[in-house]
Amino acid sequence: MMIYPSLSNKYSTFQPSKGAGSFNNKAAISRTTLLHLAVGVALLIPTAGLAQSAAEDKNRPPQQSTLQPTQAPAASAPSAPARDSLPATFAGKELFVIYSGGSDQPASQRAQTLSSQLDKVISDQHFEPAQLRIKFFPDHNAIVYGDATLVTVSQTDANSESVAMEALAERRLATIRAVIDSERAKRNLNDAIDQVRFGTVKSNLLYLLGNPLSLRIGISILGLFILIVVTYSVRRSIPIYFHESYKRYTVSKIAEFSSYFFGLVFLSVVFSDTLGSLAVIIGAATAGIALALKELIVSMAGWLAITFGDTYRVGDRVQIAGIKGDVIDVGLVRTTLMELGEWVNGDLYTGRIVRVANGSIFAGPTFNYTRDLSFLWDEVVVSVTNDSDAEAMRSIIQKIVDEVVGDYVLEAKLGWERLKEKYLVEDEKIEPLVTFAILDKSVAFTARYPVDFRQRRIVKDEVFTAIMKEIRQSEGRIRLLTKE
Repeated sequence: MMIYPSLSNKYSTFQPSKGAGSFNNKAAISRTTLLHLAVGVALLIPTAGLAQSAAEDKNRPPQQSTLQPTQAPAASAPSAPARDSLPATFAGKELFVIYSGGSDQPASQRAQTLSSQLDKVISDQHFEPAQLRIKFFPDHNAIVYGDATLVTVSQTDANSESVAMEALAERRLATIRAVIDSERAKRNLNDAIDQVRFGTVKSNLLYLLGNPLSLRIGISILGLFILIVVTYSVRRSIPIYFHESYKRYTVSKIAEFSSYFFGLVFLSVVFSDTLGSLAVIIGAATAGIALALKELIVSMAGWLAITFGDTYRVGDRVQIAGIKGDVIDVGLVRTTLMELGEWVNGDLYTGRIVRVANGSIFAGPTFNYTRDLSFLWDEVVVSVTNDSDAEAMRSIIQKIVDEVVGDYVLEAKLGWERLKEKYLVEDEKIEPLVTFAILDKSVAFTARYPVDFRQRRIVKDEVFTAIMKEIRQSEGRIRLLTKE
């Protein structure tokens, strides 16, 4: 039973007051006693209930509590890395997945940084692929361009992809390279398309027309184009008015070189105010140009000597630098020949076209078969035995060459007279001439006659054919010498 000392002491120490009547004292004592009893009963009833409940709890068998015991918080263990992921995209394409954790920056910020850095790299006009590389660190790798970091590769990314961190970095670097190459090519194509749009072309054209140098260049191109068209038309119309090949060639060359002259004059007029500075530049570079273009300058000088020095012209048969042929073109740098001789005996074409530098006329002799004379002297040699009729053989050969080349003798004489007017030469016998020489076992007859240089082989064939016919009809009086 619980005792309430304060209350017990309070009421137990109560003392009746003195000086009152005995009746009042008794009545007060009775009321006080009743009050004590009431308070005690009121206090004892709940105390007894508590005591009874305690006794029942002692006698009741133990039951398992329905409440779970509260456990003390365990020591904090390292939290597992989060597996939240975010795809890194650029230009609407997904590049790879960036995982949260393992980095100071969240996945969203890393993806945003990658996108902005890629845009800068692709827009760089001086992009150098060698600056795109991987930097390796103990806890992460970084894909960088120059000093700027594009994206980092953490161990969390590698674990999430189940690959080594270095391998993942290499893989992502390859992806970034491919994206950069693709986007740069696409932007270059778009820029090229933009350049050909009407508005861009119009603005560029207005800018060029407003630029004095660009305007002069445009005028030069237009003027030269018109000059080329006119020259082409003139050269195409030459065969209509000139039927001889030599005249056609001559007029064509005149038109060609005239176009060069007028073109040079036209350019000089257009750039007249800049010729002063251009002359200074050319003067300073003359020594170097002369050394570098020595052969070209010599060939051009050779062209001047050929053209104005009357060395040869188209149609002449010449021998230059050991090469014999007919001249079919004389250019500013080279002369073109249709080759003769070589493996083909006689003055016949081999079929090869040879170009010889014009400067070759300064390096060695130039043989011209036709420049001042339209004919050559040719000869045939016939050997007969010692017992043959020499006088008869001589008469036969003389008659044959007179018949074959007699019509050409008069033309040859006129050509020789023209040569005497130009050069200091003596008179020469132009008519066919037959001589003979006595050898050990034979008599050799030589017939010398003028012939057109183009007919040399044909005329020689006619002379030998006629001689063989006469020898067969001599009934043994003339016998050819045969080798044993």
